[in-house]
Amino acid sequence: MKIDKRALALFYIKNEVYLIAFCKVLTFLSSLYLTYNFVDLLFKLINKNADSSYLTLFILRSLFALIVYYLAMFFDNKISHEIAKKVRNLLRTEIYNKIEKLSLNYTEAVSTSSLLVMNSSSIVSIELYFNKFIPQIFATALIVISSLVIYGFISIWLAVAMLILYPLIPLSIMIIIKKSKKANKKTFTDFLSLSEVFFDRLQGFTVAKIYGKEANVSREVDKLSLNYRQSTMQLLKHQLNSINVMDAITYLSIFIMSIIAILTLDNPIFIIFVIVASFECFKPLRAMGGLFHISMKASVELENIYKLLDYKEDEKDKNIRLAPGYDININNVDFAYDNKKKILKNINMTFRKSEKIALVGESGSGKSTLIKLLLGLKRVQKGFVKYADYNLADVDFKELAKIITLITSDSYLNADTIRNHLAVNENISEDEMFEVLEKVNLKDLVLENGGLDYKLAEGASNLSGGQRQRLLAAKAILKNSYIYILDESVSNIDDYSKKSVLAAFDSISKDKIILIISHDLEVTKDCDKIYVLKDGKILEEGAHIELINKNNLYANLSKEQTSLKNKFLAREVE
Repeated sequence: MKIDKRALALFYIKNEVYLIAFCKVLTFLSSLYLTYNFVDLLFKLINKNADSSYLTLFILRSLFALIVYYLAMFFDNKISHEIAKKVRNLLRTEIYNKIEKLSLNYTEAVSTSSLLVMNSSSIVSIELYFNKFIPQIFATALIVISSLVIYGFISIWLAVAMLILYPLIPLSIMIIIKKSKKANKKTFTDFLSLSEVFFDRLQGFTVAKIYGKEANVSREVDKLSLNYRQSTMQLLKHQLNSINVMDAITYLSIFIMSIIAILTLDNPIFIIFVIVASFECFKPLRAMGGLFHISMKASVELENIYKLLDYKEDEKDKNIRLAPGYDININNVDFAYDNKKKILKNINMTFRKSEKIALVGESGSGKSTLIKLLLGLKRVQKGFVKYADYNLADVDFKELAKIITLITSDSYLNADTIRNHLAVNENISEDEMFEVLEKVNLKDLVLENGGLDYKLAEGASNLSGGQRQRLLAAKAILKNSYIYILDESVSNIDDYSKKSVLAAFDSISKDKIILIISHDLEVTKDCDKIYVLKDGKILEEGAHIELINKNNLYANLSKEQTSLKNKFLAREVE
């Protein structure tokens, strides 16, 4: 198995790896020395040759060996901890920096659930790979050489036997690699698939309940869970078989070494020493075999991280400067991911100042893709998406963020005070903060809890879902952007909070562009214009009443949602 040189260079841990290997060799040698010391004492006692000077020397030698042994163990653990800390911090920093560069486009490189896996279980496996497996490889090589030299001094036959027996475990590992590699990759792929679906369905479970589709969600998760269980059991089968094979080789090798020692050596001290020491000599190879499965898992997970780190970032023009007040023009746009099936087809839209626009449509209709185009995260294959004669895909995201604010259903609030959350720039006064809190109907709640210094828990868990969205709306309004995109930001919250957020944005809609994306047509009915998307095309456009009177897709969706909501409410009452 190849050592990951890229990661070794990235983490700057070569010296630490060599030091751990050296500590392991010292542990091995001191253990052998203690073994010989005790065997020698045993025969001295049997032959009644153990005088006081010998016993004193024995105690001193044993103490020296024990001190070396425990010091080596101590520094082994200490340096291992330092490697784990360095790997963990550097890897998370690299991932964070890459995500920051990719911005909201990071989901093209990696899913959110996969990102969570990278920063948790993957890092644990990778830590073990670098602070246990890699040092064990170097240590094992040095221990093999040391063993051959020591046994060579005792008997050439022992050295020859060891030279033949030592490669058997590495050879068994090489055979296992071919069988286990696919199993490891499949298990990890199944785990990612399960985590992605579980994460996605958990976020949309309320919507699924509204539409009566919760049974479908449950079946899908159950199916993927079964796949993951089956692939995990298959991997465990490989691991258990390999452990049995390595144990068999280890004990057979020790048995052979013992027989050779008995047949070729005259000195009983050396015979007993070889029998006992052989356990120590083969232990490092056995340990490397045990760590091999961790290394296989870590290699697969490192590949997944490298895919993210190597993802090519789109080139942006950092000289473009945007000013508020212009329209957004989407003209004859076609778009496809990786030049495959078209997601958007001949899209024409104009978002004007002082307008509130809505994008509606079933899942897969192209709404999310349109948001990515508006945020400059993707380039179109045909047509253009322009603001003030600039293609949005050419504009640096930091510049776009000066005029565009995106609010989603899962926007995060960290543990901090209300004051610090609302201080989007240093010029925001307390009066302005209370004014916007009043707009979103949070002023009374804040005052009841000590004012602007009210501390939120991590993820604002001490607020309800609706209160969190109202606070996010307050932050966005204080930012005073020209364009606001509300991507399902009022989905799955209580009606009072929903109305509060929408009313707050209505109050600032003059001289702004407000774009609302929602599956809930109740949210969009007051918009100046509604675009109805289906299969990547604009099927209808117009105001709510106009679209209802057309009695087409929008009207059907409205009737269906009203019916489903009524059924859901009836079930809740029951």
